[in-house]
Amino acid sequence: MSDLVYRERSGSLNGVRAGSVASRGGGGCRNGGGRRWRGAVLGRLVLVLGLWWGGVLPLAAVEVRDLYQAEIAVSGQSASEREQAIREALAVVLVKVTGNPDTPVSPAAQEILSVAAELVEQFRYTTRQIPNPDQDIAAFPGEPVPDTVPQEYLWVSFDRDAVNSRLAGSGFPIWGSTRPAVLVWLALELNGRRFLVELSQYPDIGDALMAAGKRRGVPVMFPLFDLEDQGRLSVTDVWGNFGDAIVNASRRYRAESILVGRVIRVDPSNWFGRWTLYVAGDALDWSSNAATIRGVLGAGINGAANALASRFALTASDESNNLMLRVAEVGSLQGYARVLKYLQSLDQVQSVLPVYVDHQTVSFRINYQGSSQVLEDTIAIGSVLAKIPLPRMTVALPDGPLDQENASREPKADMAYRLVR
Repeated sequence: MSDLVYRERSGSLNGVRAGSVASRGGGGCRNGGGRRWRGAVLGRLVLVLGLWWGGVLPLAAVEVRDLYQAEIAVSGQSASEREQAIREALAVVLVKVTGNPDTPVSPAAQEILSVAAELVEQFRYTTRQIPNPDQDIAAFPGEPVPDTVPQEYLWVSFDRDAVNSRLAGSGFPIWGSTRPAVLVWLALELNGRRFLVELSQYPDIGDALMAAGKRRGVPVMFPLFDLEDQGRLSVTDVWGNFGDAIVNASRRYRAESILVGRVIRVDPSNWFGRWTLYVAGDALDWSSNAATIRGVLGAGINGAANALASRFALTASDESNNLMLRVAEVGSLQGYARVLKYLQSLDQVQSVLPVYVDHQTVSFRINYQGSSQVLEDTIAIGSVLAKIPLPRMTVALPDGPLDQENASREPKADMAYRLVR
């Protein structure tokens, strides 16, 4: 059981997203007048991009590559068991792709699951050792029981386009593969003592958090807990959920979202957790109870995944819109290519058209799906562009490619950013 509450934190994650990202390569622009540089770039736009396309996009956001894959434990390789395992694997994939843990039980999803075998791209069986559930029980007196036993798994990869088509046709949201990484700060109270959980000392806790993140398609990262972390953040800061201190300590990791957990063992079979997710200026609070620490940690990751999916997932019914986006401090062809590639990589963005180029500024006409607020949140998950105030402008350019007359007129911007260096 959990209670969800939003709290507004204006600009609370600006520092987290603004980690230094250098644009390397040394190619500077010729700036002997904005029009001369603009004319040279616009005339050779495609060729220039071909020169700078590789290695210009260092993202803090993570591309999750296994969204359409799942692994299910099986006891055999019969056709009937394989069919059931494929259905279970697709249910796991539907949760990751839609961002909603309740998706598989809906009637529309049940129809998709009924044709799971038709959506399979490839599958294979694997075997690996797992802890022996009976390692404390001897079959015969004096006979040792192995610590591990072999377990067979069916790994399944589904066709991305086919799955997305089915989901969109049934009205489900689709959460793209570019997702914000979640930095986890965890404080634990045991036997009256509170402490920050360091993975080097508690690797099982890290494994549990990583496994929960993998089940939901959420990239999870952890602090180093080196001298710098220890000097910036204490267990009191985390337990008291002091947002400014937490965000300041997280800045070095360039995390797009921060999950703060405070977990206490009430008794051996009752764990209680309080959680806060900081993302895009908001703070979302919830609490959870579970019989095990693994259960309460899973609830923390699930809450974060639910919140992020509700913010970033798109549905087929979301309308397409256009806006003008201005990027300042571009400064070079490398910077230009970096901005363009980043915008084109965003799942919400359908097309990007450059309509104005100056020696430091580029304006793009963006066609995107959903609301402008979701687009703004999506842009913020990578440490590439930082939002700045809109400049004073009055020119609105027509749709379509640039002509000679409009090439010298900077359009009125709907959003303004600067390239982070």
